[in-house]
Amino acid sequence: SYSDGIPIAQTFAGQSLIRYLRWLAGGLKSEDLAVLANGGYLTFQQIDGVKDLYPDRLGTFLIRRNVGSGLDESLSALAIWKTSLERSRYPSDRDIKLAAELDVAIRALYKSVPDGAVVTSGEVAAAAISFMKRFVRVKSDQDRAAVNLLCEPLQRLTGSRATGTVEDMAGFLVDMLRHRRTNRSAALPGSIHIVPLEKSGYAGRKHVAAIGFDGQVFPGSSRSEPVLLDSERESLSSDLPTSVRDQKSRLAALTGVVARTTESITVTYSMLDPIFGRELDPATALDAMLEERGVRPTRHGLGAAIGFLTDSGAVLSQMHGREFGTYADSHFPWLSSGFHAGQERAQNPFSEYSGFVRGRTPELDIRSSDKVVSPSSLERLVRCPYLYFVRDVLKVRPPDKIDRRPGRWLSALEFGNLLHQLFFEFMTELAKRGERPDEAKHRALLQSMLDDKIVEWQDAVPSAGVVALERERFLLSQAIDVFLGSETRRSAEPYAFEAGFGESSDSTARLVLDDDVAFRLRGSIDRVDVGPEGFEIWDYKSGQSASFRADLNEDPLHLQWALYAYVWSDFLSDQSDRPVARSGYFFTSGAAFGERISSQPPDRSVLADRLRPLMEMTAAGAFPHLQVAKQDACAFCDYKNICGTECVKPKEMVPQEMFATHLPEGAEAVRKWAES
Repeated sequence: SYSDGIPIAQTFAGQSLIRYLRWLAGGLKSEDLAVLANGGYLTFQQIDGVKDLYPDRLGTFLIRRNVGSGLDESLSALAIWKTSLERSRYPSDRDIKLAAELDVAIRALYKSVPDGAVVTSGEVAAAAISFMKRFVRVKSDQDRAAVNLLCEPLQRLTGSRATGTVEDMAGFLVDMLRHRRTNRSAALPGSIHIVPLEKSGYAGRKHVAAIGFDGQVFPGSSRSEPVLLDSERESLSSDLPTSVRDQKSRLAALTGVVARTTESITVTYSMLDPIFGRELDPATALDAMLEERGVRPTRHGLGAAIGFLTDSGAVLSQMHGREFGTYADSHFPWLSSGFHAGQERAQNPFSEYSGFVRGRTPELDIRSSDKVVSPSSLERLVRCPYLYFVRDVLKVRPPDKIDRRPGRWLSALEFGNLLHQLFFEFMTELAKRGERPDEAKHRALLQSMLDDKIVEWQDAVPSAGVVALERERFLLSQAIDVFLGSETRRSAEPYAFEAGFGESSDSTARLVLDDDVAFRLRGSIDRVDVGPEGFEIWDYKSGQSASFRADLNEDPLHLQWALYAYVWSDFLSDQSDRPVARSGYFFTSGAAFGERISSQPPDRSVLADRLRPLMEMTAAGAFPHLQVAKQDACAFCDYKNICGTECVKPKEMVPQEMFATHLPEGAEAVRKWAES
């Protein structure tokens, strides 16, 4: 409970309205509208002609199509996409329907934008009320109260005739609304009651905490405001607040809180400024109070840091010395071997050091009945055959890379894995109960499961401190809000979770794409839903979505979504008459959190034609460092230190005659792959 209430900007409805007004104030930029859509702040349930459109699909469209500002830019980008769908060899009815609903939704949203270069504040207020009634999702009684509180001043403003640009009037409304508060209440039993220091009184509770008492914040600055100095305030009225008077009242308030507490009181202060990375000291008044009572702050019991330079660290510190080469040859022979391999690759592009095995290698042929592959290994082969050779043939593993980020508890990989486990356990629990995800009903359950998961992970991944842990908790809570909001809005029914296949020899799926393209596959499907058009296959992803194309059928580097769709239809589904309508990826964290990318799986022959030359290459023992992708795949590769400067593009290949002379078995397969 809150004695001063909650700022309206921290409620869901308040955030929706303020983000809408900022969209107006920013000149109708599509990136601002995408934030509205991807954040779950919108609903299209009241828009005629929009039946199955999830708001995040609008956000994905705006971002992936790089749409500019305003209605015309949005409709122009949509028209281009519609044209490409009509001309596609494999037009998707689902994408055509999505484009039509996006058209209706975009036009409806822009109808809530005041028309004209100069408008009145009343027109902008009326537009804001219309937006709230048509597009804002009300998730709780708190949101409903916030909507009513926001509509009251807006309604009073509708008669205002003050004029200005849309940007100026929207900015004025943001400034007016963001300081309003809702949900003020007295202390309630069984809950934490939060009170400003100046309004604190006798609590009568066992646990009392006072927070925010570092020297930068408490008791405040003693400098006068430049607009009206303290001396000028005193001359006008003795009742006007001054900086000195404010300091004294805060100090008296702290003394009063401590004096009124019958049990113990916990007083906290920030030890670190996260922006400038500097340590902070407690307020002078707090220091004096602790000294007077003989209390020793907890931080003084931590002791001094002790550590020693490792042997490897000592060697690396001498790396630039004259004798380092001789020392490395005698103590680290693998460095010399690596140097020799680099020289061989530079002199002979057709040697075993360059990914070419002499003679045919049927044991490496992916189509071999004894070989089992995963979707990720196939994607490595498609991205760069030499990467597949190093990683999956030679079994070279890069050192474990834990990207500890400043001020963060978990690495990006750990963050994604924690969410992956949490979502699986949460959806499995709901399946046992026979319930669908519901924000209002299940938010507390999911938060409780997250809290338990954080405690569990702290045993395996020690926290970098309270600040880092709480920041991670905040980001994880944001991610589960996006997940639960997305799941609540979806019409599809959860059907299966963590559907594994191929882990044992008798359960390995032999996937047949064509007569000469078949292979044994293993993996695990994160999620299967049942929608109105059939099964929907989803794989959870964390991080960026930039490497994925909006239409996965046009994405040559990602195969998992299609392979999982075929595996589900062939081996795992118990409803052979129900097709896989779409398959794709759901981004649960990172910059793309909340985004879904999916497509209808292509005909198997399409994927077979793409993989056939690659499989012929594996049978011929040819794994060139050849990349057909437009982007530089070496830039973010774990093996770039081995071969990052040796990548070859198709147009840079050596003459075909020389290729065929040195590698008669694999030349034709490599040529087909390069031309594809």
